Amino acid sequence: TAQINPADEGVAIRIAVNGTDGYSNELDTVTDGSGQARLTIPGGAEGVVDTVTVTLPEQGVSQTVSYSF
Repeated sequence: TAQINPADEGVAIRIAVNGTDGYSNELDTVTDGSGQARLTIPGGAEGVVDTVTVTLPEQGVSQTVSYSF
């Protein structure tokens, strides 16, 4: 789940994930009334690292986080 603050509905958002196991997915959507957008990411094998980048294209803002399994 990605959440913008302050919460605002209808903001364009892109969520992209790339894993060291070759998994990738991305979603272009808009935020809901709580300022949230969701992309389900499956679990990975031990040692896999997923990098998730959330971008607000209209604002030119992005943030990246990594998760290790």
